[in-house]
Amino acid sequence: LLGIKLKTSENVTGIAENYTLKIKPTAKVKIYEPDETLKNSYLIRAIIEVTSKDQVQITYTLPSFFKQLNL
Repeated sequence: LLGIKLKTSENVTGIAENYTLKIKPTAKVKIYEPDETLKNSYLIRAIIEVTSKDQVQITYTLPSFFKQLNL
């Protein structure tokens, strides 16, 4: 499992499963190990940090449950 750390001017609310992230090919990233708390609590094994602002395209996806209700 991965953790993502990024800087954005977009308003992101709700749960992570509702979003798709696309990191730009020119983005600079750091990859490092999380602290023991994150490893034990959330099973995160690596953190990807995008160092520049607005280098990730964030797309909200309506959960399939709501799609089936045609809301």
